[in-house]
Amino acid sequence: MLHTLVGLLLLPASGLLILLIALAAHRHTGNSGKASGGRMSRYLRYAEDKYTLNRAGYAQQLSRELEGGAAFAAAFGALAALPLAMTLFGPAYALAGPWAVGCGIGLAGLLALPVAAAQAELASAVPTAGGVYHWALATGGKGWGWLAAWLKGLGDAGLIVLLNWTAAELLLGLAFPQPAGLPLIAAAAALLLALQVVAACGGRWLRRMMAWHAACQLGALAALAAVLVWAGGAALQPTTFLFTAAPGGGAGEASVAVMGLTVVLLARLFGGSDAGAYRSEETSGAAAQAPWSSFLAVAYSLLIVYVCFAVLLLAAPDPIAIGDDAAAWLRSVSALAARWDGPLYSILTCGAIAALWAAGIGVLAGSARMWYAVQRDGRTRLARWLASVPVRPRVPVRMLAVTALGVLLATAALALFDPWPGGGSTRVVGLAAWSVLCTQSAAAVPLALLLLRRRLLRGPWHTGRLGPWLRWTALLWLLVSAAGAAVLAELRLLVMLVSVLGAAAVGRLLMTRLPARRKLADPAAPALEELRRIERRYPQP
Repeated sequence: MLHTLVGLLLLPASGLLILLIALAAHRHTGNSGKASGGRMSRYLRYAEDKYTLNRAGYAQQLSRELEGGAAFAAAFGALAALPLAMTLFGPAYALAGPWAVGCGIGLAGLLALPVAAAQAELASAVPTAGGVYHWALATGGKGWGWLAAWLKGLGDAGLIVLLNWTAAELLLGLAFPQPAGLPLIAAAAALLLALQVVAACGGRWLRRMMAWHAACQLGALAALAAVLVWAGGAALQPTTFLFTAAPGGGAGEASVAVMGLTVVLLARLFGGSDAGAYRSEETSGAAAQAPWSSFLAVAYSLLIVYVCFAVLLLAAPDPIAIGDDAAAWLRSVSALAARWDGPLYSILTCGAIAALWAAGIGVLAGSARMWYAVQRDGRTRLARWLASVPVRPRVPVRMLAVTALGVLLATAALALFDPWPGGGSTRVVGLAAWSVLCTQSAAAVPLALLLLRRRLLRGPWHTGRLGPWLRWTALLWLLVSAAGAAVLAELRLLVMLVSVLGAAAVGRLLMTRLPARRKLADPAAPALEELRRIERRYPQP
C-alpha cells in the first residue's frame, strides 16, 4: 500500500517541482536583461557571448550556431536517458521488479531535478565549454578543476563503452546467438570509429542529425506507447502491479537496500544533466539557452521514460519472462505481437542500435569539448597542440580522436580482461555503476566547493531563494548516489575504483603543487588584441 501511494505521488511531485524551478528561473532570467531569446538580435547575442568568453581569457573559435531547439536537441541527445532506459530496463527489473519502473524511475528523476537546476545555474554563471572543470576551477582552483575533469572524463568513457558495447552485441546478435571475443571487439571498434568521424564533421549536417535523432526518439516512443496499449488491450496488468517490489516479477519481495541500489542504478538515466553546458561556446545566448536546454532535457526525459516503460510493463503478457539483459525490453515489446515476433524484433533491434549509436555521438562530443577546455588552459606545447581547432570543421578534432582512442583502449581492455565473469546484465550493471560513481562525484566537486566556501556564482539563469535548498538537496543526492554506486559495483570494478583513486591523487597533487587560482583566465592570458587576432581566423557565419 505504501509503495502504491508513493508511486502515485511521484509523477505529480516531479511535475510540480519542474514547474516551480521553471517559473523561478524564467522570472529571474526575464528580469536580468540578458539575451534570453527574442529580445536581442542574433548579432547582439553573439557580441555578448563573445564578450563574456573574452573576459574569461578565451577566443571564440567554435562555431556559435546552436539556438533554441538545436541546443535542446544536443543536450537531449547527450543525456542519453532513453537509450539508457532501454539498456537498464532488464537489470533494474531483475533487481526490484515492477517497482523499478513504478517508483524507481520516478525517485531517480525527482532527485535529479535539483541537480539539473544547480548545474544549470553554474552553466549560466560560467558559460564555457569546460563544464564541471571550469566550475570547479572557478570555485576551488586548478587542482579541483583537474579532479572534476578526470572524474567526469572517466564517467563519460564508461558510458560510451556501455552504449557502444550494447549496440555491438545487438548488432552481432542479429546473426550470431552469443557474440563474444574478437568479433565483438571489432564491431565495437567500428561503431566507435563511426562515432568519431561523425562527431568530427561538425557543421549544419550534424546539428540536423541530432535534431532528427531527438525528434525520432520522441515520435517513436509515442508510437510505441500507442502500440503497446493497442496490443495489450484488455490484458493490461492492474495499476498496482507497477508498485510491486518483486525481483524479476516473481513472488518474492526486494529489500529496502536492493530498492535503494536500484534507484542508484537508475540515476544514470539523468546523470548527464550538465550535457548542454559543454556546448556553451557553440550556443547563441549561452548564459540563458544552455541552462534551459540542460534542465528541460532532464524534465522531458523523466516524463517520457516513465510513461513509456510504465505502459510497457502494464502491457507485458508474461512479466516473469522479461529477463535481465539489455534486450529485455525488445523481447517484451515483440512478445505483444506474437505473429510478427521475428520481423518486429529485428526492426526494434535496428532502431535500438541507431539510438544507442546516436547517443554515443552526443556523449563523445561533450566529453571531447571538456577535454578541449582543459588542454586549452595547459602550459605545454602538447596541450596547446591538442587544443588547436581547425578552421574547417570548427570542432576540436584532435581531442575527439584522443577521447575516442581512450574509449577504444578501455573497450579492448575490458574485453580481454573481463572483470564480470557472469557477463550479460552483470557487465551492464558494472559499467552503469562505474559511470554513476564518477559522474556524480564530478558533479559534487564544484557544488560542494560553492556551498562550503560560501561563494556565489550567479548568471542570468538562477532560481533565487529556491536556489540554496536545491543546491543542498543536489549535493546530498550526489554524495549518496556515488556511495551507492560504489557498493553496487562491488569487487568486479576494483581496477576501475583504483583508477578513480589515482585520478583523485593526481588532482590532490596538482592542487598542492600548482598555485590556487579561482579565475578562469590564466595570469599570462593573451591580451584582447591577441584574442581578436585569433578570432579573425574563425569568422562567424
